[in-house]
Amino acid sequence: MLLYSGAAGRRRWELALPSAQRGLELAIATVIVLLLLFIRYYAVHVDPADRTLAVGLCLYSCFNVLNNTILERYLYSYVVLWNVLGMLVFFASLCVWAWALRRSQPAADTRAALHAPGIYQSITPQINARLRSLNEQLSHFWKAEATRN
Repeated sequence: MLLYSGAAGRRRWELALPSAQRGLELAIATVIVLLLLFIRYYAVHVDPADRTLAVGLCLYSCFNVLNNTILERYLYSYVVLWNVLGMLVFFASLCVWAWALRRSQPAADTRAALHAPGIYQSITPQINARLRSLNEQLSHFWKAEATRN
């Protein structure tokens, strides 16, 4: 982040902090998008409230990246508008998070929910088949990468 902010600031010290913040927000948004894609691709169960919170945080980070990019371009004439837009984006994100948490969330059950041994024996072949499929997909992916280089 420090190297990025120094390079993006083009030796202008007043741009180092907005550049560092932009890089951090871009990294946060990228990780959230990758996690959401992972959840969708592998059909991982996620509560709707958690997914909405992640989307709100991603939107907040994306708007901060945009805001800091514009700030770097029009530093002095944009400071007041930058603060207003920052507050509006944060307020919009708070609204998204409040919408996600509008109903009380069930308490997490910390007890291990174990099923009968017969259930595990019946689903083990399905799990193994999915793992084999994933292994084949990854093998094809790595072979394709190796042939490109």
